[in-house]
Amino acid sequence: LKPSFTKALYRRAQARLLPVSSGAMEMELAEKDLKEAYRLDPNNVTIRKELRKLLEQKSKQKLADKTTYSGLFDKKSLDFDKHIEKVFIKI
Repeated sequence: LKPSFTKALYRRAQARLLPVSSGAMEMELAEKDLKEAYRLDPNNVTIRKELRKLLEQKSKQKLADKTTYSGLFDKKSLDFDKHIEKVFIKI
């Protein structure tokens, strides 16, 4: 794959994003391909749209992850850890 082929970079990015179950690694690789394609052809509307869509999707996922994991280590879980320690000390 020649790095100067913007269409090939675009298609490879699409292929990486095609499975709904694409993980973070595939998204990163697709973003890299799209950014390179955009760098080579900044006037290509299709590449710009796909890159914008991918960046918005990543932003939404980051917000969802933040919401999901925000309470993971809150005060209640720390209190639970102290409770567990007390139980084990008594045993």
